[in-house]
Amino acid sequence: AEVQEATEYAVKMHNTHSKSKKVFKLVSITSVQAQCLKRENHDLNSCSLDKKHLKCQFMVTFNPRNNKHELQSSKCRKIVDEV
Repeated sequence: AEVQEATEYAVKMHNTHSKSKKVFKLVSITSVQAQCLKRENHDLNSCSLDKKHLKCQFMVTFNPRNNKHELQSSKCRKIVDEV
């Protein structure tokens, strides 16, 4: 659930700040990395769009004190479909 919330937030922020005229949706998650401070106790849980695909890497942090996600960085590149 935490990974899904973080990725939904990242895609929402990408769509909000992107200069593209199109919106993007999450298709798949290929890897996840969680980083937590040892002193903190953490519990670690469609529409039809254009065929243009991007591979994006988002870094999203979660602050348990205020229960908010923040997009730290995003990198996207076009994926070329092989025919």
